[in-house]
Amino acid sequence: MTNQGDLPGPEADTRKPIYKDLLLLQLAAIAFLFDQFSKFLVREFLVFRESFPVEGFFRFTHSHNTGSAFGILQDQNGPLILVSLIGITVLGFIYHSQRNPSNLLRLSLGLQMGGAAGNLLDRVLLGHVIDFIDVGTWPIFNLADSSIMIGLGLLAWMFLRPEGFGGVKPAAAPIGVWCPICDGEMLASGRGWHCPDCGVRERIDAGHLAADLPVAAEQIAPPLGTDTALWEPTEEAPASSVSSSEAAYGDDLPTGNSQLEEDPSSSATNKPL
Repeated sequence: MTNQGDLPGPEADTRKPIYKDLLLLQLAAIAFLFDQFSKFLVREFLVFRESFPVEGFFRFTHSHNTGSAFGILQDQNGPLILVSLIGITVLGFIYHSQRNPSNLLRLSLGLQMGGAAGNLLDRVLLGHVIDFIDVGTWPIFNLADSSIMIGLGLLAWMFLRPEGFGGVKPAAAPIGVWCPICDGEMLASGRGWHCPDCGVRERIDAGHLAADLPVAAEQIAPPLGTDTALWEPTEEAPASSVSSSEAAYGDDLPTGNSQLEEDPSSSATNKPL
């Protein structure tokens, strides 16, 4: 007996678990390791509140932060640990909500998860976060704060753009949009669809369009240099195209091959005296 999860189409959920997404995990690990390594160097070579160089617009200053990013919400280490855990969980739900997460979404979530994990580890082990990047009058911050802010900026930009998180503009699909090979979601591509997962391509069945959407089928032009139409005439959509004059006047306009029938009474009336 076939399980519902084995059926192709919308019923089959092909979402990849986040712990199997190696790209996202690698991005998060890189952000986390760079943050922790930079904090290790600051602890080893700079005493608390020491700056290198002593003066200048850009310096490395060893500082402790018991608040949130950029020094806000001071002395709230306990609640901020809970907030960090909730934030990482929300990022996981955002990833799971996408059937085919784009690489840009993976980059955004990876930067945020790695940065949040780096600051979370500091709060749990040290009771504070080590900050060291001192730029002018801006509050001192660290690499984890930068990763979180860059990731949030990317996420906001993807949310506001028309393509959304998936990175593909929404397109109407008059035929099925599920890959016949891997059951992945098919994306619009020219006069057909392609699968971003396995690479299979599928052309539009113009005959199907002629039966269901005759107007759309008539708008499909044959390939350049050939006289072959992309769809065969059917009863629902005849081979001869409807001109603009016929569309305007309906059945009252005679066709090119038909002759006007003379009315006997009209002919008799019009005979010369």
